[in-house]
Amino acid sequence: MSPYRTLIVGVLRQDSAFVVGGSGDVGLADRLAARDGHGRLVIPGRGIAGALIAMARRFYDPLPRTISAGLPTEKPDAHPLRSVWRPFNAYPIADTPLPGEHWSWLTTAPRTELRQGVAINHQTGARKGGALYDTECVPVGTRWSFLLEIDTERGGAEAEDIAVRVLSHWRQGRCWLGGDVARGLGWMHLDDVRLARVPATAAWPNATKHLPEVVHELVSAPGVLQDVTFEDAVEFGVPTTKSWCFGELTGTIIVGKRAPDEQGRVYGLDALTVGGHAAGANLHFDETHWVKPTSVDATTFGADFATDKVIALATDRDGTNPSPFIPGSGIRGPLRHALARRERAAAQAVATPKTDKLFGNDPVAAGKDTRSALVLVRDAYLVPDKPWKAARLQHHAEDEFTAGPYASSKFDQTTVLEATLAWRIVVEGPTAAEVNDLLAELGAVLGGPSSLATHGHLPLGSGKWRGQGWVGWTAETATIVDTLAQAQLPAAAPVPEPAPGTRRQRWQPPATSEQRKSLSIKPGQTPRPLTGAEVNAALVAAGITPSSWWVEPVPDIGRPGRLTTLGWGELAAALNGVQLTEVRVGHATGTWHAVASRGGYRFVDVRESAEGTAALVKSYAVLARSDMARFGLQEIARDGRKLTNLRVTEYHANDTIVGFRWEA
Repeated sequence: MSPYRTLIVGVLRQDSAFVVGGSGDVGLADRLAARDGHGRLVIPGRGIAGALIAMARRFYDPLPRTISAGLPTEKPDAHPLRSVWRPFNAYPIADTPLPGEHWSWLTTAPRTELRQGVAINHQTGARKGGALYDTECVPVGTRWSFLLEIDTERGGAEAEDIAVRVLSHWRQGRCWLGGDVARGLGWMHLDDVRLARVPATAAWPNATKHLPEVVHELVSAPGVLQDVTFEDAVEFGVPTTKSWCFGELTGTIIVGKRAPDEQGRVYGLDALTVGGHAAGANLHFDETHWVKPTSVDATTFGADFATDKVIALATDRDGTNPSPFIPGSGIRGPLRHALARRERAAAQAVATPKTDKLFGNDPVAAGKDTRSALVLVRDAYLVPDKPWKAARLQHHAEDEFTAGPYASSKFDQTTVLEATLAWRIVVEGPTAAEVNDLLAELGAVLGGPSSLATHGHLPLGSGKWRGQGWVGWTAETATIVDTLAQAQLPAAAPVPEPAPGTRRQRWQPPATSEQRKSLSIKPGQTPRPLTGAEVNAALVAAGITPSSWWVEPVPDIGRPGRLTTLGWGELAAALNGVQLTEVRVGHATGTWHAVASRGGYRFVDVRESAEGTAALVKSYAVLARSDMARFGLQEIARDGRKLTNLRVTEYHANDTIVGFRWEA
């Protein structure tokens, strides 16, 4: 028998461009991508750890301190423990690994691209002064290694279960890493996930070999990979203890010929200009995507295809195949401004405008009362297999009296004439009702027959005052993912804020009954090892007929199959020779609890009696298996796959829970 550690390996795939801030040569960009000491692009492990814990805090309150000791604002422990989650630095990887490697680092780093950002005044629609900046981004489609080590020996199966639940959301595309995720950057999803339980005797970590080789050997070793799928881990793992909901909106932006109206008439050309970075001004002309006058030779026309103002272009990771896209900030800004106009038109005096609630507020204007955005908007990229066309147009300004052009105001600008781009928006909040309310606000602008976007009145880009950007929008029906509903848990009552200097209490449903009784509390200790056979013998000696039980076996990577850890009546015969770390037994009038210790085990026998310690006995109705987590019984809830319609009885003595039992 031996303890083990859990390794979760996979591939992070970018669904949008991405940046984690770093440092480097001054002048390349205002914000540079992170690189390691060898100059390689990297996602630091601390950034992955922050994203994992931020997602876990959405579902678990409190989060076990073995994972995170707490936020600075929560006055964490003076001596916090090292987290049992250890994410490794992530590096760009090749599409196909080399033989003997789980991933293979890219020998040629992805070619980064520069993205320009600017703040827009929502009242005038003009640029704000001093708010122009650029960012070095890793292009969409780049693949990164993912490796998370979990110290299961110290954190228990709970640490693994919580990580798996978080990563299940990452697999569904709710993975946000790096900066500006609310504005389109850092959207990823997790692929090719494998879970390995590695014995403590394995050569891990192994500094004598390349990390991809070590990981390949470990996940390929016989008996290491378990028969635990992520779907099983989510369904039967530690249930969430906190409600959190995600509402998702998807749709397309259509650039090109205006769709037919109700009479079937087609009119106009909806063009789009979303400005890109000046570094991309030297364009490559090809007749497939760029239009030209029919009288001009393509070779001559494309010989000097530089432009003064270029559209935003996304490339593959090697810098090839440029194609138009719309940054998430270019969608998020018009949405916010449209909603702000609706609020001003309604002339409603509200303490917290919904635009601030949806999109966050200005920390400069709000001072200390800052709020993070509840709306995340991903970059809009071309729909695969849909054509796109663009043109380089010449512009000039004319004198209003002479109608002559100003010599200094002639410039070229590229414009998208045809494209179909897919967008995605996620709204999050603590309850489904609140998310529905926020989605309804967005729906007034984005969805429905009377929305602004449906009629083309939600303009995008820099040319909206010159007839461009009034594009067509389509929106799919919104979907809501309720993490608490996934755990089969009814919505929790609101938890009151704790008094200053006190800890937040775990929420519990109201007791169905409370009785004053006397308890006999008998602790004991024995030098014999804690096994299934020993437990049955101790129960017989104490005259206890068990009605329900739960055990925690000592981890053993070599044990075939999966042990039954929860049951009714006597302990399962298969546990007779199994060494245990903890046992809980319920019977008609009390509970028996044992914990393995050095040189044997300690136990306590709690029973209702005619004389003894004064106690309060509380009963609770537990309608769902995952309700057990609200009592702090995550281990029992994890093992109880069909644990529903129960009654839990708690024994309180001297303001302390001294035991509990459960029965059907």
